Formats: sequence, structure tokens, C-alpha cells
Amino acid sequence: MDTKICNKCKQEKLVSEFYKSKTDKGGYRWSCKSCCREATKIYAKTGYFVRYNRQYYQRAEVKEHINSPEFKERVSVKLREYNQNPDVRIKNMARWYSNNRIRAGELQREPCALCGQEQGEAHHLDYNEPLLIVWLCGECHRKVHIEDKG
Repeated sequence: MDTKICNKCKQEKLVSEFYKSKTDKGGYRWSCKSCCREATKIYAKTGYFVRYNRQYYQRAEVKEHINSPEFKERVSVKLREYNQNPDVRIKNMARWYSNNRIRAGELQREPCALCGQEQGEAHHLDYNEPLLIVWLCGECHRKVHIEDKG
């Protein structure tokens, strides 16, 4: 079993307790999953990034760049290319269809199938079957997608 020492809590843990990273040496992040979660909670509460982003986008040179015709054209071309991808179109159509069924009252939101928490999110098992849905809470939904990619 491979182990690694977390640079924050200084504990030796299995590498499965670290997030994977393409840029960090050894292929894993330098802090463990629990330390990363704690840091994320702190950043979310302090709003540091929100304040930083607001200040950044209020700078004159950034406003000028964002409003330039070249920037707008480049963004619109990339967005057009992304939306023309057949896989993206199928995903968007499945989301649109299931959301319309929810609004029409034909489909009811259910609790999370894994943990039972209320207000489940729609997880499409197959985007070609838009009503083939498993209801998952936000946390379980992210875990399922991470497992699918990993």
C-alpha cells in the first residue's frame, strides 16, 4: 500500500485519501481530501474569491478586454463549437425535457436514492432516455460523476 504525508495535517495516509492531480509530483495533491474539504469550507465562508473576482473585473483594462470585439468573437466561436458537439446537444435536450416534465407536474422530485436526503437532483443514466432518472442529492451526484470519470 502506498502512503503519503499530508503537508497540512502532517499525517501519513494512504494515497487513496488524496485527490489525483496531473500537475503535482507523484500524481496526487499535496494535501489530503479532508484538509482540502476544510480549506474549501473556509474559502466559501470568507468569500475571498468573490471579492477578488469583483475587484478584478472592475479594473479598466479587464473591462476593456472583455468588451473588445475580438474577445467577444473568440468566446462566441468557442461557445458555438461547444454547443454543436452532438454529445452536448443530447445532454442539453435530456435536461430540457426532464425539467419540462417537472414543471408540468408529470415528474416529481424524489429524495436521494443513496442517502435519503430531500431535494434530489436528476441524474440521467442514459441521455438518450431523458426520463430514466436516478434522484441524487448534490453531494452524492458529484461523487457518482467523479467515480464515472475516475
